[in-house]
Amino acid sequence: MTGQAIQINNYKTNNKRFYSCSTVALQWLYSGSTVALQWLYSGSTVALQWLYNEQKTNDERT
Repeated sequence: MTGQAIQINNYKTNNKRFYSCSTVALQWLYSGSTVALQWLYSGSTVALQWLYNEQKTNDERT
C-alpha cells in the first residue's frame, strides 16, 4: 500500500467511527428527550387532575 492509500483508508475508518458515534449520540438524545417529554406530560396531567379534583371538592363544600 502506498502512503496515500493508507491515508485514504485511515480517513474512511475515522469517518465511519465518527458517524457511528454521532448516530449513537443522536439516538441517545432522542430517546432521552422522548422520555423527558413523556415524564413532563404525565406529570402535568396528574397535576391537572389533582387541581380539578381539589376544585370539585371545594365546590361541593360550598
